[in-house]
Amino acid sequence: MTEQLREKEAVDIWRDSLLRYLGYANEVGESFRPIYSRFVAPSYALAFGYVGCDTLDKVYTSYKEGKPTGAIVKNGLDAFLWQVLASVIIPGKVVHLVTHSATHALKSPLAVKSFSPQFCRYSPVAAGLVSIPFIIHPIDNFVTKLLDSTTREWWA
Repeated sequence: MTEQLREKEAVDIWRDSLLRYLGYANEVGESFRPIYSRFVAPSYALAFGYVGCDTLDKVYTSYKEGKPTGAIVKNGLDAFLWQVLASVIIPGKVVHLVTHSATHALKSPLAVKSFSPQFCRYSPVAAGLVSIPFIIHPIDNFVTKLLDSTTREWWA
């Protein structure tokens, strides 16, 4: 097998391609919470759908490779835990905190006097959206290290 073919096979479309950003759909929803809260629930549904697809892919791949049932279950649980933590829970809380803090800050008397109502309304959304690219890799790396030192070590 050529090196180029091996590299192509090693690419995980759920984590190494643009599909990875589907896992951040709920962060977009959290960003829009201050002005359009109805967008939040569907954004979480999309993110959890992504989590499910990655989990099923890992289970199916393990099954196709002929791994024992225990290894298939471990691979599925590992993918599920990693994705729920790295794609949904932690970044969702971070973006929610960013937008909530910006909303709260822009309700202060000084902000109300200093900025237009449109600025105060839409700035928390912008703050949430702008924060997303900055949190992706640190959270992914943190969750990988967390699982490496806990569940992955326990299951080894």
